Amino acid sequence: MKQILTGDRAVIVYDLEGTCWKNVWSRRKETIEIGAVCYRHGAGLASEFQTYVKPVAVPRISNFCTELTGITQADVDAAPEFPRAMLAFLEWAKGHGTYVRAGWGAYEQWQFDLDLELHELPPLTDAYLDIKKLYARLGKSKEKNIDAAREALGIAAGEKHRALDDALVAAQILCGILGGDPSALRRP
Repeated sequence: MKQILTGDRAVIVYDLEGTCWKNVWSRRKETIEIGAVCYRHGAGLASEFQTYVKPVAVPRISNFCTELTGITQADVDAAPEFPRAMLAFLEWAKGHGTYVRAGWGAYEQWQFDLDLELHELPPLTDAYLDIKKLYARLGKSKEKNIDAAREALGIAAGEKHRALDDALVAAQILCGILGGDPSALRRP
C-alpha cells in the first residue's frame, strides 16, 4: 500500500462486462468487454484500455445483455477472443511498470478466473486490490454498493455497465479513499 500512496506503483483499475441473462446466474459467463485505467496516486490517470471480447462457449449474447450494457452482437463478433484480448490487456498494463490490479469487489477476479479456465490458460498470480473491501475496511461506509460509495464521495456517474466508465468510477473511489481528489481524475 505504501508504494501505491507514494505513486511508486501504478494501479490498473479495471472492470469487466460479461455475458448475462435475465434472472440467471451462471458459471458459463464469459467476458465481453474489458475496460481499464492506469492510476498513480498523486499523478492522476496515465492511460486507458478498452476492448470488446468475443465469447466462444455461448457466442450469442442475450437481448437482456445488450439492453443492460449497450454491447451488441456486432461488437463482440468483431472482437478478439479472450486469449488475444487478455494478452493485449496484460501488455498494456505491463507498459506502466510495476503495478497492482484493482477492481470494485471480487467479480473481476472471479470472471477472469472463469475465462482463464475456459481457455486453459494459467491463473493470474499478480496482486489484486479489492477496492470495495478497502472502502469497508477504512470505515468509509457499511454500504458496499458502488453507487452509494460514488455518491458519498461526490463522484459523477458514468455510463453504467460499461467497463471503461465503471473502471474510472472505481479509480475515482480509490483516489478519494486514499485522500486524493476524485474529481481530478479525468480520462486522458
